[in-house]
Amino acid sequence: MPRISRKGNKTGQITTTIPKERIWNCAVYARLSIEDSGRKSADTIKTQIELVLSYVYKHSDLSLVDIFIEACEIIEPAQRA
Repeated sequence: MPRISRKGNKTGQITTTIPKERIWNCAVYARLSIEDSGRKSADTIKTQIELVLSYVYKHSDLSLVDIFIEACEIIEPAQRA
């Protein structure tokens, strides 16, 4: 509920305070799963990051702080057996 000022308001008008827009700090975390690492059709880490960055840039209440990429060992399909 808006706050009503009692001081200096001789005309009887109601004054309200508009809250500032809150800015949320966020980070991107991307990793490539072992199951998808050998497939050509799988989303790459680059694609994952691009998707999240496009979302962050479209929302003015988000502020990007950092990007984290999980380094995982890529195992060739022949080595998985």
